[in-house]
Amino acid sequence: MPALTLLVGLAAPMALPAQMPADRFPADMPQQVQARIADLDARCRAAGGRPNPRPYLFIHDYSGDGVPDYLLSEGRYGCTGQEGVFRVVGASVLEIFVTEPDGAAFSAWRSIVAGYRLVQHTPLLVQVVKVGQACGASPLCGYQLRYDAAGRRFDAVPVSGAQAKGAAAPPASGGNRPVIAPAPAAPAPRSQAEMLAECRAERQRAGLPAGDIKQTCGAHWSRIVASRPVARAMIGLLQRAPAALQGVAAAKAALPTVRWAPRNDPPVAPQTIAANGNLGDFHVAIGGGGRIETAAFSWQESGGVGAFEVPAALRAEGLSATRIACGSGGDAFGDSESEMFAVGAPGWPPVALEINRRIPALGGQIGWYNAILRAGPVPTLASLRGANRNADRFEAVQWGPCR
Repeated sequence: MPALTLLVGLAAPMALPAQMPADRFPADMPQQVQARIADLDARCRAAGGRPNPRPYLFIHDYSGDGVPDYLLSEGRYGCTGQEGVFRVVGASVLEIFVTEPDGAAFSAWRSIVAGYRLVQHTPLLVQVVKVGQACGASPLCGYQLRYDAAGRRFDAVPVSGAQAKGAAAPPASGGNRPVIAPAPAAPAPRSQAEMLAECRAERQRAGLPAGDIKQTCGAHWSRIVASRPVARAMIGLLQRAPAALQGVAAAKAALPTVRWAPRNDPPVAPQTIAANGNLGDFHVAIGGGGRIETAAFSWQESGGVGAFEVPAALRAEGLSATRIACGSGGDAFGDSESEMFAVGAPGWPPVALEINRRIPALGGQIGWYNAILRAGPVPTLASLRGANRNADRFEAVQWGPCR
């Protein structure tokens, strides 16, 4: 397919007569679309900016019923004095409102994307670039949006050749391997040049143009750097023997970069270890019965999108991080996303790393990023599914294969 156009600093994705400057919206625009625009205006002003008429609304038939619909690109929103307020690490929200016969509209698709393209067709085709969980083993991938009238939504259909063929098979597991395993010296870290070369090669295979590759790989490296303190703290734990980490003092000594709270609530049986602290912007919590069984590094912010990639940061430190499963839910909102990894190095038994993240749909909602080392054998997709078989998406993560 043609290369997709990135949202960051992008000009209009197509020369269409239906792209509307913000000061020339049609008088009969549905109230639902007007409400979203009013929300963007309010958030721009709250950030200290001033809305300007840069086109970010594209009116065309996307659903195939001949009635104009509304595509809203938050990444193109013009906010004088605070340009880029709705873009985070090269990504932003794209939303499509479908117009109903009575003139009302509903949101049929809303997602964080790294880029998009409008392709001349009847109806107009929308292609998007996504990153992370949606791309399986690949760092980014392309999708085409296809409208499902019965479901009143757009489905994202992988563009041929742009999506990974599937996640790597999970490593064999057996026995009760602890999360803190005996290990030799840490492997040699990989250089920035090496990581960027790998990033460029992956994005070239995905068909991105050279200018976009440079920008996205720069953002990828920034996320690795932001995650490096967490990755190095985890390596400090993984290098210790379990026998040396059977008390709070020993566990704290294994994490010297953490600023520990002076007092903690006593552990609740059967746990005998419990301690909390902070590592930069991350809250750190360790716990277990007789030894460390969990080590959780958690970040959250109102309206924030966590610009972190702990698995990639571990790979930059010389470890492997193989994705086993992907999931969603398991929180009060039911819309967070999760990934399970097997982390290891030559001569190290693999350990389980769970990543949970939530990208808020609206500015006032809570976003989070959690990285959790877990004791026990590295799970399989089947064991993850079996453990949560009878729970709903608000109670437990609903695990499945990575797509």
